[in-house]
This record gives sequence, C-alpha cells and structure tokens, in this order.
Amino acid sequence: MSESSNDPMASYTFDTLSYAKELIAAGVPQQQAEVISLRQRSLIENELATKIDIAGIQRDMKRMDVDLRWSIKKLETGLQRDVKASETRLTLRLGSVVVIALGAMTTLTKLL
Repeated sequence: MSESSNDPMASYTFDTLSYAKELIAAGVPQQQAEVISLRQRSLIENELATKIDIAGIQRDMKRMDVDLRWSIKKLETGLQRDVKASETRLTLRLGSVVVIALGAMTTLTKLL
C-alpha cells in the first residue's frame, strides 16, 4: 500500500493480486482470497484518509479557530461596551436619586 504524492486526489494504491496470492499461499481458497482482496481495496480506497485529506481538515480547523477567536473577541468587545454604557446609566440614575433625596430632605427640614 502506497500513497501517490503527485496526484492531488492522492488515493492509496492496493495490489489486489499480490494480496490474493499471499492469502492463497496461507491456505485461503482462491475465490475467497480474490473476494477478500477486492473488499480490502474497496475499504482502503473509500474509507482511509490520505495525508492530503488530513492536511485539508487541519487547514479547515485552523480557519475555524481564527473565525471563532474573532467572533469571541467581537462578542467580548460588545459586552464591554454594553457594561460600560450600563455603568454610565446607573451612575446617572443614582446621582439623580441622591440629588432628589437631598432636595426632599432640605425641603422637609425647612418646613419642619
């Protein structure tokens, strides 16, 4: 089994004849050996990931990591902005409540 490095689709090659001959030499009946070797080739060609497949997945994962980090940073910046705006509104409201309370106390003190 080897991987072709020139082929952009880089699939594994599997020598079914040699594999079948090895099975026959080991005592497996010829018909069974042929079926086994064909099924092995099918499995290898359709199910195994190549180095190129893995490299593509790694590239996709890096891209997703960058996108995710950017999204998190954007959310963090928005959250910080919202918290700062809430702080400002609360400070103004508290200041208004203090001024109103002092005014009410001053008025009540003068009336009593």
